[in-house]
Amino acid sequence: MDADLPRLLRIKYGLPDDPTEGDIDAWARRTRYLILSGGQNAEDAGDAAARAAFKGFGTRFYRSEADTIQALLALAQTK
Repeated sequence: MDADLPRLLRIKYGLPDDPTEGDIDAWARRTRYLILSGGQNAEDAGDAAARAAFKGFGTRFYRSEADTIQALLALAQTK
């Protein structure tokens, strides 16, 4: 996993703290499942998975341009 991924996910999803590796793995699995099942686009799938996987979703606002879900999934895959 890329060392920057926890920080990037914290910023994208407005988390109070960096997510753990276990939380990130759960988010990545759920996001991929939602995309592959054909029910949601990547951004919506990532948001839905983040709500379930990360504590404090949307409780912070960071002034930063967030990465795309595809870029974040690629970083999660580089273990």
